[in-house]
Amino acid sequence: MTQYVKDCPKCTHVNSEEAFICEVCREFLGAIQPREVATDPTPVEPVDDQTISHSSNSSETLQVTRPQGGNALLYLEMSDTGDCYRVEPGNLVGQEYPGNPAQVQIKPLPNSDRIRMIHRRHCRFDFETGRWWLTPLDQLTFGSNFTNTTELNNRRLPAEQRYPMNDGDRLALAGVVFTVRIV
Repeated sequence: MTQYVKDCPKCTHVNSEEAFICEVCREFLGAIQPREVATDPTPVEPVDDQTISHSSNSSETLQVTRPQGGNALLYLEMSDTGDCYRVEPGNLVGQEYPGNPAQVQIKPLPNSDRIRMIHRRHCRFDFETGRWWLTPLDQLTFGSNFTNTTELNNRRLPAEQRYPMNDGDRLALAGVVFTVRIV
């Protein structure tokens, strides 16, 4: 089975075939030719159950499957709380906010405003060529006058460039620190 999508030339977000404006950066897509993508499920091989901590007080056991050819499940574990956010290929990550288009939304911390410094669409995660990639998003494309930092292993990352990620990496979004867990 196949479907058609439009790739945004500005931010590379994959939009529906009918889209005239990119869902992420609002770029005009009317002249973009849709491309065909297969929608058949990718065969998966089961792996051992993994325990993923969702907070400092609880855990949940998940049945994890891995597409052939590499690790395709990524979790961001918040250092302060142990909260764990599942990230899938193509997901945008940002702060929790009504109407936010990000698929992964970081919840506010009790008694802290630090999460408010994470942009609503802070970065994008992709899984290609058997590995995970991080792309910090340029907030100027969304009408913002500033861009808060994205750091990987204490290295500040410029926006709109892709960076490979590994299990155990330290990711900081506007100073909020996460440990990357790839299973």
